[in-house]
Amino acid sequence: MLRPFPMNEVPMFSLYNISSYRNDTSRVNTLLRTFRGYLNTFLAYFKVK
Repeated sequence: MLRPFPMNEVPMFSLYNISSYRNDTSRVNTLLRTFRGYLNTFLAYFKVK
């Protein structure tokens, strides 16, 4: 029997989405910030060369 979600995630799915929305946005913001830092160091490295 194939199920789209594990059984313990089905009743809590919408509650999990609502509660983790802020955590996900902050995590995405930190990922974008670190990615921007990597990109800036990358471009600076190529400007030096």
